[in-house]
Amino acid sequence: MKNILLVILTMSVTQIVAGDAADKKQDKDFFSAAIAQAHAAGFKGCDEEIKSVFEIASGTDITVNADWFAQTKGDYVRLTAVWGSMGDSVFQEAEFRKSWGHCFATVTNILTTKQNCTTYLREMSNFKFVYRSLEFIGLENKNRTSMLVKPFNNGCMVIFQGGRK
Repeated sequence: MKNILLVILTMSVTQIVAGDAADKKQDKDFFSAAIAQAHAAGFKGCDEEIKSVFEIASGTDITVNADWFAQTKGDYVRLTAVWGSMGDSVFQEAEFRKSWGHCFATVTNILTTKQNCTTYLREMSNFKFVYRSLEFIGLENKNRTSMLVKPFNNGCMVIFQGGRK
């Protein structure tokens, strides 16, 4: 009989509801919540990297949650956040890892826009065409951040992916 290893994912959730995007208290509350989530997962020592990854978060409703595997507690955490407003929202997932005295992050942002993809791509001129696959167009900038776009409901779905150290 085969042995089956069951890995149980421990999840913690915090929701922050904030006011005006220009309100600096909102940023502080969001960063505090994200860092508290990471600390609850036993992940400490990368607070500035967490702030840096989520520095673009804004809107009237910000939610962040953390999850991790018990076996990686202390050196890995995934933080997932959503923010923005109705019709202009962002999903962001960042996986943080500590190794060799450094903090590393891989980040995925997903957003939808009411603009069509052609208009959106004109505004993102620092991204260059790499490939087309099915209905996705893949692009990349000089920092090796990739962007995928796909027409969606008379607008455009945009996915950004990249890493940080």
